[in-house]
Amino acid sequence: MLKINQLDFYTFKKMKNKQIILIPLLLVLFSFTNYFRKNDADIKHIPTGIILDSMQNEIVLATENGLPIYYYSEIFTPVCNTGECLPVKVNFYWDLTGNYWKFNQPEGEILTKLDHEPFTESDYKLLEEILNGPDPRFGNSQVKHNGEKHGNQDVQHTTLAPAKAEQLSKYKMVDGITGSTLPQNKDKFVPGALYTTYTLWGLANDKRNLMYKYSQENLMQTSNYGHLLTYREANAQDLVINHLTENDERERIVVLMSIFDTAKNEVCNTLLHKVHYQEYQHPVCIQSLENKFYKTDDKKLRQLICQRWAYNFISDESIIKLSSEIHNQADIYKNVLRVFENKTAWPEKVFDNFLSIYPQLHKEQQTKLKEMIKNKKDLLTKKQKKSFQKKM
Repeated sequence: MLKINQLDFYTFKKMKNKQIILIPLLLVLFSFTNYFRKNDADIKHIPTGIILDSMQNEIVLATENGLPIYYYSEIFTPVCNTGECLPVKVNFYWDLTGNYWKFNQPEGEILTKLDHEPFTESDYKLLEEILNGPDPRFGNSQVKHNGEKHGNQDVQHTTLAPAKAEQLSKYKMVDGITGSTLPQNKDKFVPGALYTTYTLWGLANDKRNLMYKYSQENLMQTSNYGHLLTYREANAQDLVINHLTENDERERIVVLMSIFDTAKNEVCNTLLHKVHYQEYQHPVCIQSLENKFYKTDDKKLRQLICQRWAYNFISDESIIKLSSEIHNQADIYKNVLRVFENKTAWPEKVFDNFLSIYPQLHKEQQTKLKEMIKNKKDLLTKKQKKSFQKKM
């Protein structure tokens, strides 16, 4: 069984002077964009061998303190229009699953359109939307990009091409006589920059699967699990969870809960966000949530478990136990009551526990409990309703 204490996420390293350096917990709390820094001595660059194009532009893995943080490539490529080729310098960044993230350019570099006209701010914004969307190189792409009104359109974050679609050559997208963009393609490219858009979309998205494969083969190490599971980039969390569950014969939820049972609070928070709706009814999940709820002193984690109980599933046994323990949950009292508020039925024992616990509650807590029960009086039996009027 996979134990979280086997995944010693934040390790200590003894140096020659016997000082001990702790990898800061804040490392995993930084925003993904905070890592786009130049000349940082802590960031190392590892060639992946993934080549983007015939210009031998290579994808590089960036690591900080030995932990993977993103992929990037400093690209130099010619964009050939009819009659001339223009050099383009651009830096692309990807998350650890190979999804395109963003681009920027070296200082002093710009993108240009036909007749060397510089990209406008609107052009750059449209290009970013296109790079994050479906492949515009397919004739029946479902996303429409309008060069003037693109700011008001929804962006579909998918790189999957339409099924059974033929990728068109960029030369087939222009009029063979005039060289202008064909009308049916004008709304899928930056105006006046069809070739540039075509080329950059391929560079940004065509090697996604190879980066994902590289991550699976090279980053799935015990020493990386804690960092990736608590990384602010959600795709990194899925990378680890998919790896662990796909390489274990047990059910997915059993694998997740085997980690959850002994995990640090931050990892538990991540794992709960990855549990599928129907998996909350699995006996292993029921038991793990109940055990963690009463053993942890972490307020946020207990609130999150209450949220899952309120809006997903809680067993009769668990909700009965919770009704007998509300006096011990003063710091999350509102969250606990919400579990009962959101249920359409209570086991009979729940109300009996409320009556028993009621005298031990503070006045404000008693008031809130009475209000909640009053709003759910239809769940009570006639006998219980009389007891409610008499004792509460």
